[in-house]
Amino acid sequence: MINKILLPTDLSRHSNSVVPVAVTLAQAFDSKLYFLHIVHPLLFHKPEQLEDFPRLGEFLSQELNAPDLPPLHSSVRLAKMNTCNSNFARAILETAESKQVDLICMAATNSKQKFRWRSTGRVIEKVLRHARCSVLCLRSRALKPAEWKRPRFRQILFIGELNLHDVTSPTKTWSVFQKFGARLHVLSLDGDGATEEEIKSRLLSAGPNSVSVNVLPRHRGPGRMQSLIAIIHDTPIDLVVLSPMDRRKFSNRFNRDVIVHLLDEVDCPVLLVR
Repeated sequence: MINKILLPTDLSRHSNSVVPVAVTLAQAFDSKLYFLHIVHPLLFHKPEQLEDFPRLGEFLSQELNAPDLPPLHSSVRLAKMNTCNSNFARAILETAESKQVDLICMAATNSKQKFRWRSTGRVIEKVLRHARCSVLCLRSRALKPAEWKRPRFRQILFIGELNLHDVTSPTKTWSVFQKFGARLHVLSLDGDGATEEEIKSRLLSAGPNSVSVNVLPRHRGPGRMQSLIAIIHDTPIDLVVLSPMDRRKFSNRFNRDVIVHLLDEVDCPVLLVR
C-alpha cells in the first residue's frame, strides 16, 4: 500500500508536471500527499519571485468514473510545507524520513548538468541513491494545470533478475498492479536461467493470480537499451519498475545509465522500488 507520498517541487511548471501522477496515486490509495517547496536562502527574502502551490480542485474531479481507472477518492489529504535550505536533496531525504513516506515523486528538470549520460541530475540522483523508500521520477514538461492528464498504469514493465528465491522487487508493487488492473510485462535479466514459464510461475506464486503476466524474451548485448525503448513505445508501457540493483546491472557506466536513458527517450514514469 501507498499511505504517504512526498512531492518535492520548486513550483515551476516543469517541476509540477509530476503532480498528476502523485495526485492520481493519492486518490487511488487514499494516501496523504505532502507538497514540499524548498526555497533557496538567496530567494528567501525575495517573495515576489516565489510561486504558489498548484491548485488541485479541477484535476481532483477529472475522470473520477473513467472505466479504465480504479475508483478514485474525490479529495486528497494534503499537507503543504515550505522549507529554506540550499541543499535540496538533503531537505527531501530528511522530510521523507521524518514523515515516513512510502513514495517520493519527482520530475527530472535538469537536462544540462555535467555527466548527463550517467546521472539524472544532482538533486534527483542523490534522492534515488539514498532514499529508503521507493522513488518515482519522470521527464519534466512545461505543462499548465489545464494540460494535466491522468496516468493509466494499465501496462507496467518490470526490468530485473527473478531468481528462484527472490521475486521481491515486482511483488512490492502488487498493490499498484491490482488497483489499476495492470498487465505486468517482465524483461528478465540473466538471473538463474529460468524459462519464461518458470518466471511466470514464480511471480504468480508470490502474489495474486489475478495479475496478468507477460514474460518478454531476454535481449543481451549492446542493443538491449534500444530494444527496451522499442518495447516501451510499441506496447505502449505506462510505468517502468526496477530495483537499485537491477538499475546497476542493466546500465553501462561507459555508455549510459538506464534511468537517464529512459527519462531522455520516453514519457512514462520510472519507479525505483525499495
